[in-house]
Amino acid sequence: MFFLEQERSRPHYTPFFSSDFAPSQIGRIVISEKDSLVVLNQVDQEWFITMDTTHSFIGFPVEQEQIDTLFTRSRRIHNRNHIAASSEARTRLGVTEETGKTVRTYDMKGAPLHTFYIGRPGEVWANSYFRMSGEDDIYSVGENIRFAYGANLDRWREDRLFTFTPEEITHVGVTHRDESYFHITKQDDSRWKLDVSDDDPITRDSTLVRRFLLYLSEAEAGQWSYEAEHLEVGTTPPLMDISIELASGKVHRLTVVEQLPDSLRYRALSSTFDSPFYLFNSRIQFMNREMRRIRNPEKTEELDAESPIKDLKERLGY
Repeated sequence: MFFLEQERSRPHYTPFFSSDFAPSQIGRIVISEKDSLVVLNQVDQEWFITMDTTHSFIGFPVEQEQIDTLFTRSRRIHNRNHIAASSEARTRLGVTEETGKTVRTYDMKGAPLHTFYIGRPGEVWANSYFRMSGEDDIYSVGENIRFAYGANLDRWREDRLFTFTPEEITHVGVTHRDESYFHITKQDDSRWKLDVSDDDPITRDSTLVRRFLLYLSEAEAGQWSYEAEHLEVGTTPPLMDISIELASGKVHRLTVVEQLPDSLRYRALSSTFDSPFYLFNSRIQFMNREMRRIRNPEKTEELDAESPIKDLKERLGY
């Protein structure tokens, strides 16, 4: 009986967010802190990060693990540890728009849902001060929520340029500055048609093509270029223009615009992003080498000697 009465008298703490605080209900999250601004947008069940709230373009892909962490931790915080309710405390603990981190969420149609403030770290590890907009009460909440809502662009974006797999690719077309071209088109699960500018079309086994497709699908940006102005190709044709068609009908494009003076990096654009990024010289070399391998499979050993690819072979099961 004693334990039953104790259970009845125990206070019930209320979570700040219900189970509806989930990707199925929220389409946009804006995180601002001083001069930093992060905008997370959900498009076709994938999350992207853009440079500010006014641009309509889709930005860099966001790591899914970080999105899952954000929603999970948010649903766990509750109003257990009340700290204060004065205006002086709001400023001192950093839970105002001027002194802390402001988070705004919107539904799939763009209507506002929540606004809250995350202040400075609390006295307990992984705790932060927290206040809902329109309320005076300040709480100390756990779950390392301040880190979950990081306002640093580099923390969110994913390095991978694309999210498709090699199995989804049905066609790749590569056009070089000298107007030479290299096209491969999937015929079935075991055969690809190869069409090049200076030879007749031929058929290639899928095992020969898969290495190129794998490397292309896992391409990563060596470094993002945060420039206010967009990079224009201009009147000079790009060094390499790559079109990638998927079974779903989607078409992705990767344009290698120019080689930088240091010869180690190339500036590039992608249809997925509206900001330029850099590709390292080794990645371009690999693409060119694999295209040569598909054209001339008898030179495999000679091409392998150009650069060690033992790890890649092991991943492919060779």
